[in-house]
Amino acid sequence: MMEAKLGLPSRIVGGVTRSVSDRITSLLLPASPKTAPGRVEISEILNILVVRPDEIGDVIMMSPFLRELKRNLPHTHISLVVKPAVRELVEHCPHVDEILTFDWKSSTYWPAFRNYARASDFAKRELKSRHFDLAIVPRWDADWYYSSFIAYFSAARYRLGYLPKHEVERSLDLLGYLGFSILSDALELWTTPEDEAHAAQVLEDHSVRPGEALIAFGAGGRHPYKMWPLENFAELAASICKEYPCRIMAAVDPSEVELGMKLQKRVGDSLIDVTGRATLRQFAALLRRCQLYVGNDSGPKHLAAAAGVPIVELSWSERSAILVPSSIVNRFKPWNAPHRILAVEHAVPPCSGACTARESHCIRGITVDMAKEAVLEQLRKATPLFNGSSR
Repeated sequence: MMEAKLGLPSRIVGGVTRSVSDRITSLLLPASPKTAPGRVEISEILNILVVRPDEIGDVIMMSPFLRELKRNLPHTHISLVVKPAVRELVEHCPHVDEILTFDWKSSTYWPAFRNYARASDFAKRELKSRHFDLAIVPRWDADWYYSSFIAYFSAARYRLGYLPKHEVERSLDLLGYLGFSILSDALELWTTPEDEAHAAQVLEDHSVRPGEALIAFGAGGRHPYKMWPLENFAELAASICKEYPCRIMAAVDPSEVELGMKLQKRVGDSLIDVTGRATLRQFAALLRRCQLYVGNDSGPKHLAAAAGVPIVELSWSERSAILVPSSIVNRFKPWNAPHRILAVEHAVPPCSGACTARESHCIRGITVDMAKEAVLEQLRKATPLFNGSSR
């Protein structure tokens, strides 16, 4: 038995890319044969399926892959699946023996499930009878083209693709590739006793009482399209603090001093703003003392996750991205911390899938009521203060 590296790290071997399709197929069909992680019987590979029904650039960038695959396995029969618009581009490719086309459709009504069914029908009709030994999905990014679903239903003996993993897992995989063992994937914050003492003093100086919940508002962000409007944060703070005993802390990057001042002006005395007056470590120590982080996809969100603080993330993407494990939303979601990700049902035109605007745009579709409901849900889980009646 040979290792199936094929010029690729072993971390990608062992099963088709696990997207939403995998979760659905596990309910629809009994599991088809799978390879043990990192191992494929190369001598048994005679019939290969490569699934690439995405765009022109994606297919062109795959040309070295096809060339080297055929060079390493010259006696195999290679079938390539592309979308109809790209077929002409690959018709004379000398590295494949057969070209098949799959045309996924964009739809606004249950688009995913329609395309899952279409992919399933295509695979059963065109692929299953070909008895593939190996199905390969070369796409690394989110599987918007249903490639993994096609590979699954092809019933190939082995399936090879990138596993949809969080950035934490990807970095640890590099150590795994070197043969090292991983004892823990927990995030860490390296604060000092002085940092912790400073945080305690800040809360004392701001008269935070033992019965009050401290909620971090992550209102900042590197990109405007990722930023929920400040007026929404202010309205959320007013609503929660009116009903429940709590205080708000500005959780923005130390460089965003002006943003902290604007938030202070809108929220008022219930806000604790140490922006620009606390080091990163001191800020992290303050986050440890919070009962909840609510805010944008930004650096402080990950600091809160490392501190073990429950999180309500306000996402700039649409809800469907949350369902796709390989999406950027899931690659950078809060790691090992209780969390809930809020997103709009559909991106606001002209955006599609995720926000591409230069200003706060799609994220504005997340209402204050939506955020409040999620905040209270997380707080009720995290602290007994919110399980009783309001003020």
